[in-house]
Amino acid sequence: MTAITTTRLRESLEGTAGFATGLRLEKEELDRVRNLIENQWRSRIRRVAPEQTEAFADRGLDRYHELSHLLDDGNIWPKRERILPAAAVSEIRQMSIVKQLESELGEFAISDEEEVGYEEIYWRLVRPNASTDVGPVHADSWFWDLGHGITPADKQRVKVWIAIYCEPGMSGLRIVPGSHLQDWPYHGEMRGGIVKPQIDFKEEDVPLELFHSQPGEAIVFHDRLLHGGAVTRGDRTRVSLEFTMFVDK
Repeated sequence: MTAITTTRLRESLEGTAGFATGLRLEKEELDRVRNLIENQWRSRIRRVAPEQTEAFADRGLDRYHELSHLLDDGNIWPKRERILPAAAVSEIRQMSIVKQLESELGEFAISDEEEVGYEEIYWRLVRPNASTDVGPVHADSWFWDLGHGITPADKQRVKVWIAIYCEPGMSGLRIVPGSHLQDWPYHGEMRGGIVKPQIDFKEEDVPLELFHSQPGEAIVFHDRLLHGGAVTRGDRTRVSLEFTMFVDK
C-alpha cells in the first residue's frame, strides 16, 4: 500500500487514492484510549458474567480471545455496547489527532447512527483466526443508502479507523485503493435484525490491500471506498476505534 500523507487530505480522499495515512495518536493518548475501551469492556463482562470479570481483567483486552469461549461472544457485543460513553467521546475530541483532522478538513461533527444522543465513537474486537468477527467487504455509503442515518445536505461523510491493539501485517483493515471512483454491485439483506449491504461480486476479484498499521496509527477514507476487516493471523485480539465525520462539501 502506498502511503498517502495527510498533507492536502481532502485531495487524497477525493482523488485517485480515496484514503490517507500519516495520522496517529500520541503514546499517552493511545494509552488513555486503551484505558477508556478496557473500562467499558470490563463493565460489560461484569454485567453479563460477573464471575468471570477478574479472569478477563487479568488477561487484558488484547488477550480476550483466550477466555472468550466462556461468554456468549456472538451476542454480547452489538454495536451499542461498543459505543464509548459521552465523557470518553469528549476526551477523545480533545486529542491531537482530532485537532489535526480539523486543521485539514475544518470543524466537523461525528455521526450518531444508533441515535444514542451524542457523537458515536466505537470500537471493535477481532480475535485470532475468527472469520466471524469481520464482516464482508463493503463501502460505508451503502449503509446510509439503506437508511442508516441522515447526512446534512451541505456535508459529506469521511471515515476514520484507528488501530488500538494490532500486530502489523497480521491484523487490521483491508482496503481497495481507488474503489470510491466507481459503482459496485450490492444488495441489502437482513442480518442481526437490520438491513445490511452484501456484495454481488467475489472478494477475491478485487485487489484488497492490508493497511500495515502500528498501534495508534489511523487511516482516513472516503465513505465510498471498498474496505473490510482482516481476519487476525497473529496471536493477539485486534482492537480498533472508528467514527464517521460530517465535513463540509
